[in-house]
Amino acid sequence: MPREQVAQAEAAGGRWVPTKGNAEVLVLPGRDRPRIIAAAEDAAAYEPRLPFYDIVEEVVRDRAPGALRHVLRR
Repeated sequence: MPREQVAQAEAAGGRWVPTKGNAEVLVLPGRDRPRIIAAAEDAAAYEPRLPFYDIVEEVVRDRAPGALRHVLRR
């Protein structure tokens, strides 16, 4: 969520409320019940599904020298 939208939500009465875990949620007051529009945590658990590091390493190793030579020839 962009900072500008967070600032607008806070200006509209939104507030950050801590949860039972390490997260906080940005809550907008509503007519019937509060609306949660964002959540934030200090650390996120992520298990990679694709080998991004390996892909990037291969591309850099294979293409970077040629690209560098091309730029240096100019």
